Amino acid sequence: MAAGHSTGGEVKREVRVPDDVKAKWKTVNLKVEDKEKSTEEVIAVTVGKGAPIKGTNFVIKVKAFLPHYTMYDTYISSKSNEPVNPAALVELLEGGKSVANGWVFANFTAFNSYKHSRYGIVLPPISLK
Repeated sequence: MAAGHSTGGEVKREVRVPDDVKAKWKTVNLKVEDKEKSTEEVIAVTVGKGAPIKGTNFVIKVKAFLPHYTMYDTYISSKSNEPVNPAALVELLEGGKSVANGWVFANFTAFNSYKHSRYGIVLPPISLK
């Protein structure tokens, strides 16, 4: 299944996660902002799986994580395994149904394509370990 970053049009690019990235980056911390309650919490989400938002029927899923997000002509991938330009492709599910999805960036939040009226998702800065 192809999932890409919309650049204002309907350009969709396949996401290719290198094996070394999959091996190193197994979980991602996401800050979830509840705009109605003016609260936020950090949730650790296993890449490829979902994590519930406490007290709701919403689940956040990380579809892909790229530590060095790079857009090529026909696909999106990671140029290296270092967190130079970290990005996560996230999806918000309500009762098992997808209600929002898109990219969230740690360093360049203006490029975030994820949008939801109630739940904001932020990829906090990732430090080199």
